[in-house]
Amino acid sequence: MTQLIPDITGVVVDAIITICGLIFTGVFIPWLVKTGIPWLKEKHLYTIVSTFVKAAEKMASAGSLTIPKLDYVEQMLEAKGIKITPEVRAVIEAAVQDLDIAIDGALGTLGNIFVEELPGQTETTVNENT
Repeated sequence: MTQLIPDITGVVVDAIITICGLIFTGVFIPWLVKTGIPWLKEKHLYTIVSTFVKAAEKMASAGSLTIPKLDYVEQMLEAKGIKITPEVRAVIEAAVQDLDIAIDGALGTLGNIFVEELPGQTETTVNENT
C-alpha cells in the first residue's frame, strides 16, 4: 500500500508533463511559426533596408553616389539576395520616411543653436545693426 501512492503520483506527474508537451508542440509551435517567424523576417528586412537607405543618404550627401539613391538601395538588396517586390519597395519607402522624420526631429530639437556669425562682427555690433 505504501508503494502504491508514489507510483500513482509518478504516473500523474508523467501524464501532466506529457499533456503540457503536447499542448506546447500542438499550439505554441504552430503559432510561433505562423506569427513570430514572419515578424522576425520582416524586422530583419527592415533593418537591412534601413541600413542601405542610411548609406545611400550619406553617400549622396558626400557626392560619391553617381546613381539615384533608390537604385543604389535596390542594387544592394539584390546583391544580398533579396528580390525587389512591391512589399520590399514599401519597406524602402518606410525606411526613407523614418529617416526623414528622424532628421526633421533632430533639426527641430536643435533649433537655431548653430547660428552663423558674420566675420568681423561681434555680438554687440550685430545687436547695434538690428
